[in-house]
Amino acid sequence: MRKTRSKILCARCQFEIDVCTYRKHAETCNGLGPRRKRPSRGAGWNKGLTKETDASVAKGAKRLKDRLASGEISPGGFFLDPTYLGSEKNREAGRKGGGYRERAGRSKKFWVKDSFGYVTCLQSSYELKLSIKLDELGIRWVRPDYLPYGNRKYFPDFYLVDYDIFVDTKNDYLIKIDADKIQSVIKQNNVDIRILSIREINGPVVHWLERDPDKIKNKDRNLAGPPSNCS
Repeated sequence: MRKTRSKILCARCQFEIDVCTYRKHAETCNGLGPRRKRPSRGAGWNKGLTKETDASVAKGAKRLKDRLASGEISPGGFFLDPTYLGSEKNREAGRKGGGYRERAGRSKKFWVKDSFGYVTCLQSSYELKLSIKLDELGIRWVRPDYLPYGNRKYFPDFYLVDYDIFVDTKNDYLIKIDADKIQSVIKQNNVDIRILSIREINGPVVHWLERDPDKIKNKDRNLAGPPSNCS
């Protein structure tokens, strides 16, 4: 049976507040009560309005039309091709879904050159630290394309072209959470993937990255161009 929490009636807003949170509520209460308990304000003021029924909407529509006609602004997206929606190109984009985007996300971006001089985007401080470590050791690396697993895509952080090894940098939490996914990628693609934490990037555990002629698989390999997701 679920235990019922004790409540206290707030003298300011007249809402019942849990005992465990009453002190914090009392310090900040403005008389309106908790947001989630306030009555709904209803639909927005402009819901259902059109340029035929409202003067302000008509004025905005006319101004936008005039700006488009004068060339002050230009249409984009679907306006450039009215036949795009429902087209084969539209369906193909939907099937591909998301995936890696160099400029996507809110993480800090670091623009660096890989071992072949191509500018690429690193999306975490872990990746930046490892790229510096690889450069210091003279180990050639690139930003690889994705590896499929099931109907999804896995994007490793680095590919060591002389070692034929993919490397990914993760924090301790993601190392545990993504363990099964990594094993699926390895099994499906028959590749060697190494996962490094920040301790391994900074510490001596990177000994397997040091140059060892017996470990190098693709010693004479040269890349003809940048990986597909480099700009």
